[in-house]
Amino acid sequence: MNDDRAHGPIDKLFTRRVGPEYCFFCAQPIHAKTSTEEHVIPRWVQQRFNLWNKRLTLLNGTTINYKHLTVPCCIDCNTQRLQPIESKLSAATLVGSAAVRDIGRESLFVWLGKIVYGLLYKQTQLPAKRALADSPPIMSARGILDFQKDIYFLQFARGEVRFPNGLPASIFVFETQAGDHPDLQWDYCDSIPTLVVGVKVGKVGIVAVLRDGGAQQVCEKEYMELSPHPLHPLQFRELFAQIVYRSRLYNRVPKYMIVLEPCHVVIRIPDGTGGPIFDQAHAEDYAKILSEYTGIPLNDLFRPPDGVHTWLRDAAGIPVYLPLREYRFLPRRLRPKVGS
Repeated sequence: MNDDRAHGPIDKLFTRRVGPEYCFFCAQPIHAKTSTEEHVIPRWVQQRFNLWNKRLTLLNGTTINYKHLTVPCCIDCNTQRLQPIESKLSAATLVGSAAVRDIGRESLFVWLGKIVYGLLYKQTQLPAKRALADSPPIMSARGILDFQKDIYFLQFARGEVRFPNGLPASIFVFETQAGDHPDLQWDYCDSIPTLVVGVKVGKVGIVAVLRDGGAQQVCEKEYMELSPHPLHPLQFRELFAQIVYRSRLYNRVPKYMIVLEPCHVVIRIPDGTGGPIFDQAHAEDYAKILSEYTGIPLNDLFRPPDGVHTWLRDAAGIPVYLPLREYRFLPRRLRPKVGS
């Protein structure tokens, strides 16, 4: 990204301060009359799946109740920029995957980006060791600045950024099995090093690679061919692991040019390096990722030299339907992770 910057509120993102007196989303100072709290995991999700008192695991291994995952947010970002997206997602996820796709990749990009960035921002406000009054936060304010460009891109929701030649992300929507038990209906997982985030909301699963310049979008047909049937929760985790692993094999750094207009126009610069954009895959490395996101021991998943267990395909490589009554969803094994 070049260093040309227009003057205006978006500049706060390049010199942003972190704290309860600044909006986590637009970085503007807030005060009593303009301050609200944004639920990182939306209220409608918590209500629908009874998550208020359930817990997520943070970067340092501690846990926090969903209801306590709030970040400071100005009224404008909360009610005018983010709430309309929440309302569309809340309605669409009740209908199904096609309705979620109809919302548009841009809204899904903002929604998932807001969630993962909000989780990171919250951890700048929480002590790493809660028993110590002077404990440093789980994530330092300096550490959050590593995500400046990512939160800058999310200003699409404020009309301050446009992407005329495509989003800087890859986004996939899958049909999933919901079941009657809440543990079968909601799931959250992420990979912070490559900013991959996945959520399962009832009968819809969404995965976004937020930092790859759209590189994996060309794999959409491949992923969809693996899921001609509604995905079992374990199959959703397997697909998520595949997308995470491919994101770690990506060997490019997307480059952008910013054109200063009334809003910032972000143009992705084509890569002229040549050669494969993904490094060679290795079965054992992938199996470790699969183990991480399913909680199933590596020895149960990997058979040297290149055998990796799959719930997506049968022995002939044909996609399979996995009924919910099989491979019961185990919360301890598939417990949502934050910052993996």
